[in-house]
Amino acid sequence: MRYLQSIDSITPSALNPDNSLELSAAQMQEVRSCAGERGSKAQSGTRVNAGYAFAAACLLIASIFTSGCAERVVAAAQSSTASSPSSPSAPSAPPAAPAALKVFSVVRSSDPASALDDSISSQCTAGITLYFGWEKIEPQPGVFDFSGVISAINKAQSGGKLVNLAILPGMWSPQFVLNNPAIQQMTYTVQDPYTGTGAPYLASSPVPWDANYQASLIDMIQHLAKSLAGVQLNSIAVTGGSNVNGLEMLLVGTDAELQTVGFSAEKYENAWEQDVDAYAAAFPNTPLTIAVHDQYGSQVRYDISQDVLKYSMQKYGNTIYPQSDAFTGQSWFNPSNAYADLVLGNDINGRIGLQELDMYANSSDEQGFQQMVTQANVYNPAWLEIWSADLEAYGCS
Repeated sequence: MRYLQSIDSITPSALNPDNSLELSAAQMQEVRSCAGERGSKAQSGTRVNAGYAFAAACLLIASIFTSGCAERVVAAAQSSTASSPSSPSAPSAPPAAPAALKVFSVVRSSDPASALDDSISSQCTAGITLYFGWEKIEPQPGVFDFSGVISAINKAQSGGKLVNLAILPGMWSPQFVLNNPAIQQMTYTVQDPYTGTGAPYLASSPVPWDANYQASLIDMIQHLAKSLAGVQLNSIAVTGGSNVNGLEMLLVGTDAELQTVGFSAEKYENAWEQDVDAYAAAFPNTPLTIAVHDQYGSQVRYDISQDVLKYSMQKYGNTIYPQSDAFTGQSWFNPSNAYADLVLGNDINGRIGLQELDMYANSSDEQGFQQMVTQANVYNPAWLEIWSADLEAYGCS
């Protein structure tokens, strides 16, 4: 239960040896009853609190409990404590050790060649996340060159690293796609203060729901799968729906620009669902990551990511890994934030991916980097992706 993971006033004696606490079934029933939807996300046996420590924690979380709720939880805690003897003759089983955070270094095809070598040789990385622009692997229609992708995967795996892979369309689409008069395009202004300079520039990308664009994209996905037959990936990203990097579920542009190309939530969701289906068919045994977002012109909305995740998880189950590519150690990233909750609120036992929002090396912010890595441990993701420049500057911890 993530809402009770940082309670400074609980005394060390009230905690388990791993600094966690645990909910009983009776306590969970009161949490569900009192906290409504938020409480229902936790499960009996979740390591959060025990006995009176549980009551103390809940009393501190005013945002969760309504009037009179705390008293009911205290009563449940008293009942649980009374019925659960703690004599030496009946010791509890030792808690399981928390899983180690798996750090992946993000290496882009545009990075120096040393970035991949350094990421592989690093002792604190479990894996490599490889980014290749679509233009790199299909420079001409139907002319594919996957040698760079295959070489990078083989090199990483030979070095003992897991591999996450993403092929980026959007503004990294091939020129034959960007210049195709049969494919609708949109032009917009991009500003990236996180991994870039922050200077604005104009970019063009295919409209994600254009049928001809989708046909070309799906053809590439199918050829990619054939070229990687027999290769074991840790995950592959569902891409194609974003007009910027093709990766995150957003659409950048002014409201007028979105209106000009006929944007609607239905069209956009259908495009993403087509891409999910294409990747699932091409890579049926590989985890698929879906990078959520909430920006559509000037609108901030969460229903699009929610709908696509619901569609994907109902259809493909445990294959789907929701991912945030805007993770930060700052306090706003928590389950009460609607964007963060797109990933954190799915109750899928750590089957989520996190990627740092900032490239901390750009601003020499080592403290911010360390805070981000520390906070990632709180949410127990399947992996944390950091930029190779940050790995070089700060390591993994």
